[in-house]
Amino acid sequence: MQTPHVKTFKVAQYLVLAFLVLAIGYHLAEKQLVNHQTWKSRLAAQYDKDFTIRQNRAHIADRHGFQLAVSTKAYSIYGIGSEIENTRDAASRIAQAMGMADYGPIYNRIAGRTGFFWIARNVDPLVASRIGTIKGVGLLEGERRFYPDGDLFGKLLGFTGVDIQGLEGIEHRFDERLKGQEVRVTVYRDARRRDIMLEPISTQQNSLKKPPLTLSVDSRLQAFVESSVQQFLQEHEAKAISVVAMDPFNGEVLSIYSWPSYDPNNFSNYPRQRWRNDAIANTFEPGSTFKLITYAAALKSRSITLQDIFFGENGEYREGNRTIRDTVPMGWASVAEAFGQSSNVITSKIAAQIPAEVFHSTIRDFGFGAATGIELSGESAGLLRPPSQWSRLSQTSLSMGYEISVNALQMVRAYAAAINGGYLVQPTILKGANQGREWEAILDPQTADAMKSLLLRVVEKGTGRNASHKYFTIGGKTGTAQKLDPVEGYTRDRHLASFVGFFPYEQPQVVMGVFIDEPKVAVKQQNAEGPVYVSSYGGAVAAPLFRDIAGKYINYYTIVPDRKSN
Repeated sequence: MQTPHVKTFKVAQYLVLAFLVLAIGYHLAEKQLVNHQTWKSRLAAQYDKDFTIRQNRAHIADRHGFQLAVSTKAYSIYGIGSEIENTRDAASRIAQAMGMADYGPIYNRIAGRTGFFWIARNVDPLVASRIGTIKGVGLLEGERRFYPDGDLFGKLLGFTGVDIQGLEGIEHRFDERLKGQEVRVTVYRDARRRDIMLEPISTQQNSLKKPPLTLSVDSRLQAFVESSVQQFLQEHEAKAISVVAMDPFNGEVLSIYSWPSYDPNNFSNYPRQRWRNDAIANTFEPGSTFKLITYAAALKSRSITLQDIFFGENGEYREGNRTIRDTVPMGWASVAEAFGQSSNVITSKIAAQIPAEVFHSTIRDFGFGAATGIELSGESAGLLRPPSQWSRLSQTSLSMGYEISVNALQMVRAYAAAINGGYLVQPTILKGANQGREWEAILDPQTADAMKSLLLRVVEKGTGRNASHKYFTIGGKTGTAQKLDPVEGYTRDRHLASFVGFFPYEQPQVVMGVFIDEPKVAVKQQNAEGPVYVSSYGGAVAAPLFRDIAGKYINYYTIVPDRKSN
């Protein structure tokens, strides 16, 4: 017979046991029902790990549908270190398949590894087919980016990384628009948390693909630009060259090219500085091509008319403590004649008649001092100081394209306004992006027509005669800016030579700027073993390069001639 004390003890035991059973049951229920996914994820983390790859990145095409960037099949070679039985043999076979003379680099990647790791990324399918069966080594199907035109569009398109993510240029700027689907890949682990492959990795091919990203550029015109630049370099020297062409009415960029360029298929072989899109990233003092804005401000403010007469001081004019000189000395001349011969003396006199605030606001109206807003990364806004920071000589300097910095695209857009009726267009790199847009008028129609006629005069009778074409009327303006050295000041033998123009005159299709940094022309000298290179001006080097590009474009598209041959 149990005593009351014993009975009480047994009841307590039963109660404790019951409590434990209930607690365990609740704990299991909480894991299985309430927080099932949380605990499942924690358990899975002990036995597998995930990573993702991307497939089906959208192509990039030019305005005619020609492919500029495509995705092609590629394979990545991976290893599971604990599964590789003979490191030296595996490294030798992989290196041989990849065409490597020395298997040392592959051996160093494999030796000492235990888990999952990459041996080589994005190799050609032919290389992958040579790998064969190696225990602990496998292939993961993916894709890599290929640029059919090599360096032709290198600075514009940019490139992608090993994980097919955009790193530079269009590839980076439109990465969200271009990137394809994410595909999950699982690497399994055993109870000791060692990576193992329970089944072959499969990327599960996805047939969905985004439509191409269609750019506004014309690959034919870009090819003409490159061809003409290469021909130019056979006879001239230059530090760098940029060419920008645009539709003057809708702002679509038709060509944007800079030399030297780089091949995005092998971008790692080039210095990072080469990756920059110089046409928008680099700024410079434009020199005489900026006189378009000076004369537009004077005409717009009614400070002058085209018939007004100024004295050119026979090519030399003293202003303050500096002397302004002209390449072509002029006496008495009309505004139109002065613009045609790019007179610095008369331009400075015209600028003196423009109220400073009006001059500054006109420069701003043409888009200077601010980035154009084109859909590209790395654009420099340039520099335009307010009148409050101008010196007594600043207005004269500005009138001739000094004390201001611009990029090539800004200059081309400014000229578009002078030939499209006076409207400031928004540059775009995407075809159709500006369809239906209305533009702000920055010039009245009369001023715009006057500026357009002045640009024709430069080519027909002035400093831009080397840009003239036998069958087509071309308008434009030459520029030669002395480069500023931090120590020496403005140099006499280092220039930025340029020509910005349009064609054909009556129905303009293209406005284009050619900018040559430090051009030099070969001059043969007596008693010399070879040619000597000397500095040259915009009318001598940039204008002919413009004409050559324009001629190729006109011939290809069979544009109807608008003038009779002389």
